Amino acid sequence: MHALTVKNLSKQYRIGTKRGHYTTLREELSRLPSRIKRNTPSERAFWALDNVSFNVATGESVGVIGRNGAGKSTLLKILSRITEPTKGNARIRGRLASLLEVGTGFHPELSGRENIYFNGSLLGMSRAEINAKFNDIVDFSGVAKMLDTPVKHYSSGMHVRLAFSVAAHVDPEILIIDEVLSVGDSEFQKRSLGKMKHIARDGRTVLFVSHNMSLIQSFCSRALWLEGGALKADDTPSKVIAAYSKQTSRNNNAPPIFEMSRTGELGTVARLFECTVLGDDGNPTDQLLYGEPFSIRFGMQANQACGDMDAVARIDASDGQTVTSPTSNESQIHLRLEKKERGTLTASFADLTLAPGQYWVSPSIRDGHTGLDEVTYAVQFEVLEAAYKDTPPHPKTWGHVQTYPSWRVGI
Repeated sequence: MHALTVKNLSKQYRIGTKRGHYTTLREELSRLPSRIKRNTPSERAFWALDNVSFNVATGESVGVIGRNGAGKSTLLKILSRITEPTKGNARIRGRLASLLEVGTGFHPELSGRENIYFNGSLLGMSRAEINAKFNDIVDFSGVAKMLDTPVKHYSSGMHVRLAFSVAAHVDPEILIIDEVLSVGDSEFQKRSLGKMKHIARDGRTVLFVSHNMSLIQSFCSRALWLEGGALKADDTPSKVIAAYSKQTSRNNNAPPIFEMSRTGELGTVARLFECTVLGDDGNPTDQLLYGEPFSIRFGMQANQACGDMDAVARIDASDGQTVTSPTSNESQIHLRLEKKERGTLTASFADLTLAPGQYWVSPSIRDGHTGLDEVTYAVQFEVLEAAYKDTPPHPKTWGHVQTYPSWRVGI
C-alpha cells in the first residue's frame, strides 16, 4: 500500500508583482490589452513544481535532493497541506507530522513548556497524549533548563531540537522533514537520525529533504532528484547521488558535493579543495580494474597556520557500508601549512583488492582529535572485472573485499 501518492503535481507562482500595491478595476482593465500581447514582469509565471508524479510505499524512507530552488520545499509544503497545488493532487494515507522550518508552529511569546502543548495540538495530539510523552519530549530535546523561558530567547538550534522532538513523538505514520536538522549540532543530528531510523523500523514512512549526501545514503532506501521543478531521477540513493553529482559538476566546473556536504563550522581553519582517485599510472580516473593498485590524492588549503594535519580516506561501498578508513596518522605522516598555503597528501593502495562495484570516497582532515573539514561522498569510482588466471573476481555476494590469507592444514 502507498502512504503517499503524488500524481501530476504542479505549483505555479507569479513573480515580479509588487506587494502592498493595489489597483482599481479601471487600471486593471486599461492594462489588459498590453498583458495579452506580452508577458509583463508582473505577469511572469514560475513553476516551482512541474508535473511531478511518484509513489511512496508504507514504511519506505525516501530522500529528496536537488539544488536550492529545485522545488523540494514546495513539494513538502503541498504534502503537509500548507499550500495548495496549482494542478494535480497528492493523496496521504496515515497520520502525518512535518518539520519544515525552524520554529514552525511555535509562538515566540510562549515558553518551551507551553509550546510543547501548543505545537503538539497542532500536530493532532490530544492533551492526554502530550502529558504521557511530555518527559520524553523534553529529555530528547535537551532544553530542560530553558523549558519555562519564552522561545523567542532560544537559539535556532534549540528551536530545532524542541520542534523535532515534538514532531517525532507524535507517533506519526508519515514523517516529513526538511533540511532543518542541519541547524543542530552533530550529537543532536545523530540522535535525530537514530529516532528517524526507529520510526522507519516501526513501519512508518519518512520523506527527508537534505543536502547532506551521507545522510541520504545511510538512511534512505530510495532517492528522488528534483531539477527545475521536475522529477529528474527516482532510483537508489547511490545511483541518484552519482548522477546528480556528475551533472552539477559539469555545470559548475567544480565538485558540488564539496560545498553541499559540509556542516557546522567545518572548513574554517583548513579546507579540502580536492579529492581525486588516481589509477596505477598516476592519472585521474573514475574506473579501476579489479586488483589494480590506486591512490587517493587530498588537496587542502590552510586558512590559518596549521600544525600536524592528518588525512582520512574513508571508502564506502554502494550499500553504505564502510570498507576501510585509513588515516595518515597511522603511518606518522602529517602536513604542516602556513596561512593560505596549499598542500597535498596522497594515500596509495597496493593491496586493497576491492570487488567489482561502485565505491565512494569521503575525505576528511583533522588536527589530532579535532576535525577540520570533511566532505561526505565526495568522489565515486567503479571497480571493473578483470581476467585473472589465478585469482578470478569472486561473486559480489561474498563481500566487498577479496583477501588472500595464508592457509595451513592441522590434523
